[in-house]
Amino acid sequence: MARLQSELPSYANEINSIVELAYKAAGTKMLEAIKQKVPVDTGDLRDSYTYKIDDQTKMTIGSNQFMGVYRRGHPTFYAPYVEFPTSRRRSAQPHFVPVWMQAERFIAAEFKALFRNL
Repeated sequence: MARLQSELPSYANEINSIVELAYKAAGTKMLEAIKQKVPVDTGDLRDSYTYKIDDQTKMTIGSNQFMGVYRRGHPTFYAPYVEFPTSRRRSAQPHFVPVWMQAERFIAAEFKALFRNL
């Protein structure tokens, strides 16, 4: 056990690479699912969705609106209003939250696939 603990730091980069691979695959599949669910008028909102991997262990996914672009007049400033409408006349069109709620499943499936191939 002591030998294993002493060797673990040498595997840190390999472990981080595996995590990054799983996040990239899960991120791609989550983006596909979001883009299938998003209502399309001009396509700006659908095309604004993206993901990025930070520090090999953190994934951020969302539209430009959710990722820090908040200026009014930006093509996707209305993203939260599509997901969570503020009017009784407009019905909700959830497309991001339902996929995000399944993020753990997407990521777990990718880890299983990676480990099966090792």
